[in-house]
Amino acid sequence: MKVINVLIVEDDSYWLDLLSEFLNKHEDINVTGKATTLEEIIKIISKVKVDLILMDIRISENESGIIFCSHISELYPKLKIIMLTGLQDIKMVKKSFAAGAVNYILKENYASIPQKIREAFSTFNPIEVLLEEFYLYKKEEILHNLTNSEREIYDLYEKGYKRSEIENILIKSTSTVKTQIHSILKKTNCKNMKQIKRKVKTRGIL
Repeated sequence: MKVINVLIVEDDSYWLDLLSEFLNKHEDINVTGKATTLEEIIKIISKVKVDLILMDIRISENESGIIFCSHISELYPKLKIIMLTGLQDIKMVKKSFAAGAVNYILKENYASIPQKIREAFSTFNPIEVLLEEFYLYKKEEILHNLTNSEREIYDLYEKGYKRSEIENILIKSTSTVKTQIHSILKKTNCKNMKQIKRKVKTRGIL
């Protein structure tokens, strides 16, 4: 029997303990960790096997599970994420899917969580294909006004190259690259290249 290792991200310690105890009663589900911050999530994933994350949509007043979901989906694209919410909010649900979640569950329907975990882990979900297409669409939507030369610069920046390295790769002068970067920022309504990268990474959520 395959055991599914689950990480729960939730700031309500009472609900966290109840959910953890409930899930651990199922032989094929093992709560391998609990977290309340993005740093804790990444730390746990680096140390133990995690197959799926149950993520509260609203971690706290200042932290959003949707933002966490977006970051984790970027770092670990094969990791399944199911969002948990106390309210039926269509806008939040849409943002969850845009951030990379494969499903969402109302907390009042907690009894269905084990089955939803099994389905997400073992069953091919066509929504994943749709999400991948959606991500590409959102990226092109954000960058569609860039010229081919500007897009070359952005693509290299996205891969981690510094401006001086981009100048060497594209055989362009510093002034030319600076001018094109200024144009990129203006067209994407961003203050710097880091902000554009984050905007693309979060599919325009931020």
